[in-house]
Amino acid sequence: MITFIAYFKDIMKRVIHILSLIACFTLTGLTVNAQKASDKIFYGGGIGLSFQSNYWMFNVSPLVGYRFTPSFSGGVSAMYAYENYKKRNPDFTINSYGGGAFLRYDLGPAVMKDLPFSIFFQTDYEGRQENIKYKKFGNIEYPDESNFENRLFLGAGYYQPLGGRVRAFFMVSVDLLHLGGDNDVKPLIRAGIEF
Repeated sequence: MITFIAYFKDIMKRVIHILSLIACFTLTGLTVNAQKASDKIFYGGGIGLSFQSNYWMFNVSPLVGYRFTPSFSGGVSAMYAYENYKKRNPDFTINSYGGGAFLRYDLGPAVMKDLPFSIFFQTDYEGRQENIKYKKFGNIEYPDESNFENRLFLGAGYYQPLGGRVRAFFMVSVDLLHLGGDNDVKPLIRAGIEF
């Protein structure tokens, strides 16, 4: 079992390296024709904050994308998240970081001409390294843990124009790799700004 996990981690590292190379070549190719490409490149991201009685979380996720057509775009993203669980046995914190790639299809405002927003569908791959640090509980000392997680999200959302190239987005997606079984699958809700 340990050999399979090590083999799987090695394959995922290679996939991430390949995605990174594709992103580098894409961005290099875009800079050659910078004047035309600058109209098709977009930037953005989101910041998240969540509070519950014994839990709080902060995350940041910048992104850069390219509009291949007016309706179809793709890009790369990075992420960092900090989670803190209190009053558990034992208390622990999680630092997560990683990156991924996304593809998006925008139905456009022509779907509903009377309402000024666009509906879109998006799929995201995210590779995430999670480092869990436990606090000592009584006389018991827990080891720190670290693991790599793959996520494949599929979701839908909408854009609200804010003027010029700036627009806000709201999206709900589900992790397809963790559906079924005993997994407690919750939708991921994201909001942010692109310009």
